[in-house]
Amino acid sequence: MGEQIPYNAHSLERLLHDGEVMRALELGWAGSYRLHHLVDAAEGSWEVELFKSNSSLGLDLTAEQGVATVRSIRKESAAAKCKQLRPGDVVRSVDGHVYFTCEAVVEALRAHSKGTVRLGIVRLKPADAAPATPSSLWSESGSLHLRAGAMHAVMIEATAPAVLQYEFTCAAHDVSFCVRFIGELEDDGRTIDSGCGRGVLLDIRSNKHSGRVSLPNAGRYAAVLDNGFSMLRAKHVNFSLGLVNMLEYKSAEQHDHRVRLEAELDNRMIRNAHLTAILAQGEPQLAKLRSQVSDLEKKLKKARSEQKENERLMRESQAKLSALHQRIKQDVSYLTLWCEVQISIDPLSRSRSSFQRTTRPSRQGHPLPVHVGGVG
Repeated sequence: MGEQIPYNAHSLERLLHDGEVMRALELGWAGSYRLHHLVDAAEGSWEVELFKSNSSLGLDLTAEQGVATVRSIRKESAAAKCKQLRPGDVVRSVDGHVYFTCEAVVEALRAHSKGTVRLGIVRLKPADAAPATPSSLWSESGSLHLRAGAMHAVMIEATAPAVLQYEFTCAAHDVSFCVRFIGELEDDGRTIDSGCGRGVLLDIRSNKHSGRVSLPNAGRYAAVLDNGFSMLRAKHVNFSLGLVNMLEYKSAEQHDHRVRLEAELDNRMIRNAHLTAILAQGEPQLAKLRSQVSDLEKKLKKARSEQKENERLMRESQAKLSALHQRIKQDVSYLTLWCEVQISIDPLSRSRSSFQRTTRPSRQGHPLPVHVGGVG
């Protein structure tokens, strides 16, 4: 029933017990939200008691779906004798303890000594398990040689609403394919004509095509391969037709759609967990950057304030310098004017000084003669 449970399986089990399904899926759990809910809620579950007399209960478990799913039951084993288990059942608990992973169930069973073991079982509903392929009501396939202007019709009788699946190929050239409703079936097997051209359900022209068309009413239909539009070229056509029950087909289609949506949901959840982890890692860096931006904004604000103060002081200095230049100009003007005045009055001063020297009195009170031009 498997090897010893590894450490990462223990981690997955703890996460699933805590409801951290996204994280478990991210770490590799093969289950889904639906299976986790089925095991956790125990809807429709029951318990079976098996007597363990040796090392095995006869259950072959698989972890393909993440949970412990019964793959097969060995004959003549305790599990086979209880007649309450079958392949596909999910073992959700051992002796009342719920487990979400196959590895945890295997370990719990191995750890149980001889004696009675209580197993909690969940049987997947048809909506939870993959439905069988819709049963084929009728099918026909083959190869045919369509002469120029010829056609080949295959008559189909549907006793209930059905789906016609078709596929055809025509090498190198195209061919027309149409499905017509001929009429309803009477109790005696006769057909009530639906009217000319009124029952065309499909009409395509291609060299290769596959698809499906709904036959909504019980009655007789015709699938026609037509080469009537070609008057010169014969064509080789391979075709395959199959009729399935409409209810079975819709059930399988709805199941496939639901599985795709669940897979998409799981992928979205995993992506969300991944993005959450990225955000968690980026938040400290973002906080650090915000702090740095805040510091830079403070420094920038301080620098702007200092710049404004410096501009104010610079304007004051420029005003003082301008006033000083104006004062210097005034002083220079005053000095120039004074110098001009001094120059203009300087000859008068020299004449007065000369006159005073010539009229200076002698020691006896008489003026001394002054000889100009030489020494007397």
